[in-house]
Amino acid sequence: MLLALLKKSRKAGYFLFPFFIGVAWLKHLLEPFASRLIEGEAGFGLYGIIHDITGEDLRLKTIIALFLLIVNGILLFRIYREYLFPNTWSMLPAVLYVLLTSGNPGYQSLHPVWLATPFLLASIDRLFAAFDIRKPYGYMFNSGFFLGVGTLFYPFLLGVFPAFLAGSRMMGRDARWREPALLFLGMVIPWIFMSSAYFLTDRFTELTGSLVTMVSSAKGSILSEIPLMVYFVFTGLLTLAGSFMIIRQQDNKKVSFRKFYTFFFFLFLFSTLSFILVPAVNTAMILVVAVPVTFLLSNYFDSLKQKYTGEVIFFLLIAMVVFIQMM
Repeated sequence: MLLALLKKSRKAGYFLFPFFIGVAWLKHLLEPFASRLIEGEAGFGLYGIIHDITGEDLRLKTIIALFLLIVNGILLFRIYREYLFPNTWSMLPAVLYVLLTSGNPGYQSLHPVWLATPFLLASIDRLFAAFDIRKPYGYMFNSGFFLGVGTLFYPFLLGVFPAFLAGSRMMGRDARWREPALLFLGMVIPWIFMSSAYFLTDRFTELTGSLVTMVSSAKGSILSEIPLMVYFVFTGLLTLAGSFMIIRQQDNKKVSFRKFYTFFFFLFLFSTLSFILVPAVNTAMILVVAVPVTFLLSNYFDSLKQKYTGEVIFFLLIAMVVFIQMM
């Protein structure tokens, strides 16, 4: 069965990871389309440079997005193995991220969130590397810096910054005010560089104009998209089940495991709140929400004792993604 192969066989995981990518993205490679961009997004920050370079070549944009999806999967696998389950070679997190993001149609092309996510994951990696270290100042600064660079592609990523502030207090040993301050400084510096570049080239009003236009945009309703709503409800129920699994395991896990998953809870909370409360934040934020959900579901499927239950749930997840992508 697929889930059992992913959990137990390293070679099978290396084969199934690109296989699932091919299933989910083949149609879009053959029939590329422009990604869903809100007003002002195409010309903002670092994404504006990439957008100008790629021009109207839709296939190139799809290939770049696909490459970034693979990079994100590898980074997720690294975090899972390095910090959460050091003795595993399971590619389950990478595959789950492909499924969770591919179930959100309209983003199988180059979108700012694809360029921002690798920096988000690098920021998480540096934050976790600071665990139980006294004076982890370099790790905190680097974590904030990577997050700041990610916001230069997708500024709505700023919505998860409070999760990183909370994480900076949780990870270091005897953390005080310096850790959050260095995290904040690291995040601000990329914005200082970008603002200076726009100012020196006499384009500062263009930068502020793009930001104002983006923030004042309104997202469309997804309530009329029945298959997408069914998919979100299904993954939401899985997320709840995974959360209860984590709560039941708290007393039997290491302190590091508990703190890492507490951070993922904050990351999920603030990314979800950004989507709900900020009118301009559209379903692109689901690709950010998918990061903590990936780790939550990876632990859920790894911990399920009922083998066939896990296989059925995993098959339903795959079937929904295929159905949505073929619509």
